[in-house]
Amino acid sequence: MQYEGVLRHGEADVLDAVAQRPRHALERADQLDDGRYNLGAFDPEAGPVASPKAQAEDDPASPQESPDDQGSPNAQPDQQVAPLGATAEQAAVAEDWWRTFREVVADDQILALPYGDLDVAAANAHDRDTYTSARTTGDSLVAELGLTADPAVAPISGTLPSAALGMLSEDTLTLLTPRSLADLEPAEAGDIDLQTASSVRLSGRRIVRAPWLPENPAPDEPHQVVGLRQLLASRAALALVGQPDDPSPVVIVQVPGRWELPETSQLFSGLTEQPWFTLSRLDSALASGPAPTTQGSLRYPDRQAERELDAAAFLATSKLQSRAASLDEVLTGDRDLGTEITRSGLTSLSYSDRNAPYVSRLGTEGTSDWLDRQLSRISVEVPRSFLVPGEAGRFPVSVRNGLNQTVQVKVAVSSDNTLTIAPTDTLTLRPGESLSPVLQVKARGIGVHYVTVEVIDPSGQVLSSSKPLPVRSTVRVGGILWTIMGIGAALLFLAIFIRLTRRFLAWRRGKVSAR
Repeated sequence: MQYEGVLRHGEADVLDAVAQRPRHALERADQLDDGRYNLGAFDPEAGPVASPKAQAEDDPASPQESPDDQGSPNAQPDQQVAPLGATAEQAAVAEDWWRTFREVVADDQILALPYGDLDVAAANAHDRDTYTSARTTGDSLVAELGLTADPAVAPISGTLPSAALGMLSEDTLTLLTPRSLADLEPAEAGDIDLQTASSVRLSGRRIVRAPWLPENPAPDEPHQVVGLRQLLASRAALALVGQPDDPSPVVIVQVPGRWELPETSQLFSGLTEQPWFTLSRLDSALASGPAPTTQGSLRYPDRQAERELDAAAFLATSKLQSRAASLDEVLTGDRDLGTEITRSGLTSLSYSDRNAPYVSRLGTEGTSDWLDRQLSRISVEVPRSFLVPGEAGRFPVSVRNGLNQTVQVKVAVSSDNTLTIAPTDTLTLRPGESLSPVLQVKARGIGVHYVTVEVIDPSGQVLSSSKPLPVRSTVRVGGILWTIMGIGAALLFLAIFIRLTRRFLAWRRGKVSAR
């Protein structure tokens, strides 16, 4: 028979181990605040802070580290890589882990979960775009590492609602427990035994029957190697006895998420020496038999639905990703800081965060608040009030970069439809620099209008704004005055003409009477 073991890390930080990011976003916010990213308020005495990359280029003796290459899996083995938010000791452990990982999986099949081990069921309920983001992020990271992986979804609970399958691509493998497949029926008539099929197809997606091994196979000896081997042997024996017509039945299992075996290399010791037990890649195991097409719904317990992350968690992560994207747009240096923060935000939506959803969301919101504080340092000053003397005018503002990094922004105005104020072109401001762009105002009505001047990133997202200020428009007043004056002049000349006419007529009458 063939056996396929699927390894996974239940704490949702296997890929995250390289960058050694903290477990929760709350800790990430603390690390952001302590200046590890060299991003903060501009200090006139200290001057702008050079990025680690610039420092390395200026000083040949300094290690070649930057926010771009810190933690990079492509770094040379003899380089001292210091990932973002990690100590040198943690960085060395992470690099050693990845080096060993590449050697171990060199010829093996790798299944790539959505980045951060996303809670797929919750994403289906609250924000499907998050799954797309997590999948794209994970695929890009795997490509950066020079690895080849097959997309997969493997919920820790072993269950998934049927509706969530619609988010998955057809080449994504879904690993579920046999219990979650209990309500499925063959879509076609025939002698098909779904209980012995290693995988089935539902809604065009391939679902692998992969039960979890228990976390405590032997009493008082959690994860003991002998106990797990005995359990594997018993499952193999049941497969051989239960499928006499299949010369090579397949058994697929998932090891516990909390993998703490003291001697993992001995897990298959003795088993692989048996003629009836063969280790195989998952794709090879699945190729040994067809995947029957099924119909029906996956069994998804109510208790799992109740444990899903709520909409507030996804809203918090969405805001974090939006602010991180703005930061990437604003910073002119090659930093990719926003990308790092975005990736970290996805880790706060993992299955493991179901155990402490409030703490995770609080950390995500704390990181967003930190970003808001940094972006609000790019401020704008405006007059207390402004008068538009006619149909057009020039509106002066002053924008200051309070960050210690060079930024690029625009200035725009939010107002009602009676005022048209076009945003400025992209402005580049050095640390501590102020610029005074002039906005062109066009008015289409008389009265007082309240406007808000905003600092926006190049894509249009608001970074900071002024308080509402009154703008008085006098458009058309000049024309009205001229009209009134014209009418008045016409009436005046008309009165003069009438008076002169009357005098002339009176003079004629008097002259005629004198005769």
